[in-house]
Amino acid sequence: MDLFEALSYGYIIVFVIIVAFSRKIRLKKYQIRFMLFLLSLSLAVIAYNVNPPQNWDIVRHSAWMDDIRASGMSFFEFVFNNKSGVGYKEYSSLYVFNILRYFSISISKNNYFLSAMCVFINYMIESWIIVDWEEISKSNKQLNMITLLTLGAFVVLGAMTSNIRYPLASSLTVLAIYLYLCKKKPVAVYIILMGLALSVHPGVIVTIPIVLLSTFSFNKIIVEYCAVFIITVLSDWISHFLLNSSSQYLQIIGARYISYTSERQYRSSRYGFYGSILVFVIIIICYLLQRKSIISSDKLTAGQKKLYEFLCLYMVYCLANGNSYVLLTRIASTIGMFAPVMKSIVSDDRGWEHVQISHNNITLIRIGCFTCFIILVVYMNVKSMIEYMPYMI
Repeated sequence: MDLFEALSYGYIIVFVIIVAFSRKIRLKKYQIRFMLFLLSLSLAVIAYNVNPPQNWDIVRHSAWMDDIRASGMSFFEFVFNNKSGVGYKEYSSLYVFNILRYFSISISKNNYFLSAMCVFINYMIESWIIVDWEEISKSNKQLNMITLLTLGAFVVLGAMTSNIRYPLASSLTVLAIYLYLCKKKPVAVYIILMGLALSVHPGVIVTIPIVLLSTFSFNKIIVEYCAVFIITVLSDWISHFLLNSSSQYLQIIGARYISYTSERQYRSSRYGFYGSILVFVIIIICYLLQRKSIISSDKLTAGQKKLYEFLCLYMVYCLANGNSYVLLTRIASTIGMFAPVMKSIVSDDRGWEHVQISHNNITLIRIGCFTCFIILVVYMNVKSMIEYMPYMI
């Protein structure tokens, strides 16, 4: 462990202590942002010094980056005219990711710089969402341990360091959705950010029909959930259609969906799979109980309501694909970047205040759901630390 890595771990410990006592230590907004910036930087340093096993994706990415470096190709030749398929032919049409790869080998001889850079971008995006959500939610605007535990349960540093592409694409996708649904930014902003995300990993395309469904809400939940079921059923047919397309990029999308849902899909740890299912069930139950109250509430913005709707519809889509380990865990990692929103659905008083159930029953339901939610995210954090920590030190 080098000095910078040791300092990074030291800062993370200090950060956790400050968050634990954040109600007693009043922090200003710029202090919170600076702390989250240092946290993102610390996590990036840890990713830079990773010692991965041979089955991690980052090892294959490192070998491909050596090929790029050895080819001597210019920037424009590699990114826009890579006919020889240097750096893995399937990635030739992923322009944004190829720009990042070429930039990475130009900056550092350590191929893990790419992973560190992506980790930093991911956590900076998440940091901005956390601070902004706390502000528009009119909370105490302090860092929240439950939000950070939820984030850690689904957005695992080790997995993010290894996979590189999907976490980065997910971060850009989450930012696009958040700005469009919650902040009411123009659709052009959403299209641009989604274009960037799809040029890193085409798998995030599955969010688009759910976003459209959330945008053009029918206000009838049975209709919306039936639409999600139809999307799920049609996904397999569409993937085979894309596989036979003349476009290499569309072929990649079709092939990826088929590989994610096949019987030969890769399966690693089960705690993330079953943990995600149970957490999503709890959140969906909480949302369904609150839905009428949320829709009629004048204390929640239209953007917050849309984001709640999207998140729960996406969870339903995720559960509908429960037979696919890879697809579910990848979708779960995207949903996990909405950690502050997930926490709000379970615990925000404004959603519960007009629920048509007796006060005592509501209290019991809230305590039960909240307790189960906390137990699950803590368990998932502990299991992920046990699994990945040996390779991150």
